[in-house]
Amino acid sequence: MRFYAAYTPSQLVESFQNVSLLRSIHPQALEMLAQQARQVEFEAGEFIIQKGTLGDSMYLLLTGNAHVRASDQGSQQRMVLELTPGKVFGEMALLTGDARTADVVAATTCFCVEFPKHIVLELIQHYPEMARILFEILSRRLKRTSQIQQVSKYLIEKELGKGGMAVVYEAIDPILERTVALKMLSHELVCDKSFLDGFRNEARLLAQLRHPHIVQVYDLVEAFATYFIVMEYVKGQDLGVYLSNHGPLPSEQVREILCQVANALSYAHINQIVHRDIKPSNILMLEDGTVKLMDFGIAVSTRLSETTTTFAGTIHYSAPEQIAEGELDGRTDIYALGILAYKLLTGKTPFTGSLKDLVQHHMKTPTPSIHEAVSGVPDELEQFIQKATAKYPQHRFQSCEEILQFFDASGVESKLPETVAQARSTISLKPFHPTPVVESFVPVPLHSQIIQLHYTPEGKAAVEAFLQIVQQYPFHASNVSLEIYPCKGLVLSGQSIQVKGEE
Repeated sequence: MRFYAAYTPSQLVESFQNVSLLRSIHPQALEMLAQQARQVEFEAGEFIIQKGTLGDSMYLLLTGNAHVRASDQGSQQRMVLELTPGKVFGEMALLTGDARTADVVAATTCFCVEFPKHIVLELIQHYPEMARILFEILSRRLKRTSQIQQVSKYLIEKELGKGGMAVVYEAIDPILERTVALKMLSHELVCDKSFLDGFRNEARLLAQLRHPHIVQVYDLVEAFATYFIVMEYVKGQDLGVYLSNHGPLPSEQVREILCQVANALSYAHINQIVHRDIKPSNILMLEDGTVKLMDFGIAVSTRLSETTTTFAGTIHYSAPEQIAEGELDGRTDIYALGILAYKLLTGKTPFTGSLKDLVQHHMKTPTPSIHEAVSGVPDELEQFIQKATAKYPQHRFQSCEEILQFFDASGVESKLPETVAQARSTISLKPFHPTPVVESFVPVPLHSQIIQLHYTPEGKAAVEAFLQIVQQYPFHASNVSLEIYPCKGLVLSGQSIQVKGEE
């Protein structure tokens, strides 16, 4: 093995541009790679990579042939892959930092370019296309489960689906002996610092959501330079696929779907989580007609921040304030729910065109009447769509509870405890600024806020029910103060409660 500069940086860049894996990388990134890479020659029979050594770089084979060798059960070496010029190898070390799992031996004299790990990771922070390459490499390896069989404790079974920003796998939790869905986030998404900072904060909140119409999040795993969301495995198909197979849906079925999704969103909003990406592909349809909302990966918490710092979502379903990167709350999801209703009834979204056109439509163009696109739709659904997709949040339904009341869907299955339902008409939680006024009967996790709980004279039983709920569902915060009127007061400190006598 010997190091020497056989190629100038400009020659290396030209060679990189002929490699399919590197072709899409920005020229400036390729120039940086060329300047920082090491050029190394290996004689026939030399190890380029040795099994068991620490992986701290990847290689591009420019000339010659090399063999990837692994040991079989009898410890006999066998060639499992032949590498030819233009092949990139050793790249998994950039994702794992683990020891090498196979030998790579020069079959002929080989000239390689070595990319140190720290250089590649630095480039990823500045050039998203580098992150896309890592995402593509890893998703391929995970799909071929003979190469990577495990992420943390979870055993990969097969790929379930792939999108631009994530891949979902079926996996097994060997400890709990259950099947889970394992969602790998794109490295491009993870390398967006503004997204990642928020995502880490939300992960624990998302794992607390428990609702029959929400796919449950079990765990969050950091591996291979990205994050994996471990979720409830649900047999069904997403609503986008279902719609493609069945065409526009009957009004009554659409109404039922909207009520179930609104029920799920009501619970999420009570917990101060805004989904931000309501669309057919993020809703699972089960065989019995039940739907479950999934993919809270870009959700935001209204309790942690008032405004977004970057756009996230799907432009066809995005509310004006979401596009403008303004303040978001539950009414942002309600806008998307209105667009969803239009899509389910017609098979298409109300606005089409280029990205610029879509932005302009969402900001300025009223949603077309559903009656112009399809006949026989009840006026109730037309009214819902028009109000849900109003340009200004204050003109929309103000909560998903209001939507359920509009559809008279109080019978839709809810996760609210029975004691909460009994208290529904008498308790009102009113968080102070900066959180918007919320009326709710579920103990909302609070972060250093003061909350007043008001009840009518006949609401004594409701207050008692509230206390029972608090004992079942402790607040996940400290420095919380509660006051009750007309009682003299109720004080919550940590997880202990003090009730003072009536005046």
